[in-house]
Amino acid sequence: MEIVTSSGNVFLDLGFKPAEAENLRIRAELMMALQDYLKSPPLTVTVAAKQLGITPAAVKELLDGDINRFTVEKLIAMLVNIGLPVEIKVKETALKRRSTPAPKKTVSVSPGAVNSATIGIRKVASLFIPATSSHEVRRT
Repeated sequence: MEIVTSSGNVFLDLGFKPAEAENLRIRAELMMALQDYLKSPPLTVTVAAKQLGITPAAVKELLDGDINRFTVEKLIAMLVNIGLPVEIKVKETALKRRSTPAPKKTVSVSPGAVNSATIGIRKVASLFIPATSSHEVRRT
């Protein structure tokens, strides 16, 4: 038996191309935050659908972990709909590739930004949501 050290991204370890693996990791993190919100204390599917702005069938798919059903943009919109802030950071390692060091940058997405502007999230080369982040959420 061979023991292999994880890259920190299970999707990359499973053989997905780096960009796809990162997108899957981000969607998984966002979905887990939504699942935690919906389960503690549990909400009915109807109430959850209304709060998230999706159909009851989509709530069931979310709770079942159907990662292919939701885009990063849709997951962010759902989090914003329930009042949970979303923060996007570019990994420092991506910045080190530049010849001149650039300062760390944080982009905060406000509730109105998702609904009133197109977020070019697919154009972002690398997003960072800590693998060790807790998914503690507070109801508003």
